[in-house]
Amino acid sequence: MALTVRIGEVHDDHLRQKNIVTTGWFLTLLSSCTTACIFIFAGTWVARLFINEPEIIVLAASLLAVSGIFQIVDGLQVASTGLLRGLHDTKIPAKMAILSYWVIGVPSGYLLAHYVDLEARGIWWGLAIGLGAAALMLSIRVWKKILPHQSPKPALAK
Repeated sequence: MALTVRIGEVHDDHLRQKNIVTTGWFLTLLSSCTTACIFIFAGTWVARLFINEPEIIVLAASLLAVSGIFQIVDGLQVASTGLLRGLHDTKIPAKMAILSYWVIGVPSGYLLAHYVDLEARGIWWGLAIGLGAAALMLSIRVWKKILPHQSPKPALAK
């Protein structure tokens, strides 16, 4: 929400917009990568805090590892969505989200769970793939929105 407000306060100042976007993405990646590292490298330890059954701990740790990736792409798509909202751009991002989640993410999860035999991890990987697609599309849209619009250079007369 802070990114939404910050980017909304600067209208045509492309340098400030660029600084807000890059700082926002950096802080988002810093916090989400920290969480991802805990989930990926200490997932078994985290699972043991809540569960005592070895089979469930193994499953929980594998889901936490996928959740680590999930954290990174989810953070980027949330930050980018907020930035676009602050730039008064909501219709196209909503369509991008529908495409990412329902056309890419859900079918990916289904295929990975049932045809690649990843079971529960396949569903989570599908969600991460959908969020990754959203993060990529929305981040590209943010970047294109904040770049100053330059008119094409006139062709040289012969």
